[in-house]
Amino acid sequence: MHWHDIEILNEDNGRPIMRVKDFPYTTHVAITHSGDYVNTMVVIEKLSLWHSIMHYLFKKREV
Repeated sequence: MHWHDIEILNEDNGRPIMRVKDFPYTTHVAITHSGDYVNTMVVIEKLSLWHSIMHYLFKKREV
């Protein structure tokens, strides 16, 4: 994976989401800031075999 494959977006309610091109894991991201500092935490969750197959078959198309 290359850093160009990572995208941080916002849901309608403002919650950040992280999308990684062709990445078979679920990602969860939290971003906070205070003054001049930003903190980010990313959790990578391994999918079950079933979820991996569904991700491969029905992954969102890149635009």
